[in-house]
Amino acid sequence: MPRAFLWRERTLRIAAVLRRWRSTKTDRGDAYLKRHWFELQTAEGHKLVVYYDRESRRGDPQWWLYTIDE
Repeated sequence: MPRAFLWRERTLRIAAVLRRWRSTKTDRGDAYLKRHWFELQTAEGHKLVVYYDRESRRGDPQWWLYTIDE
């Protein structure tokens, strides 16, 4: 996991991982790991939920900011 994220020209430095989980998808009866989710706290005290998309295509972003609690 990155130690910091750039969002709207701001650097969000990660201070702690509060929670992590995974989500799956089902395709033709088989379950596949789709995303790794993380609830994070920044050095400034903000809480983020980000995910790593395992299905992203080469050259596309893999990390996504889902929510931010400022």
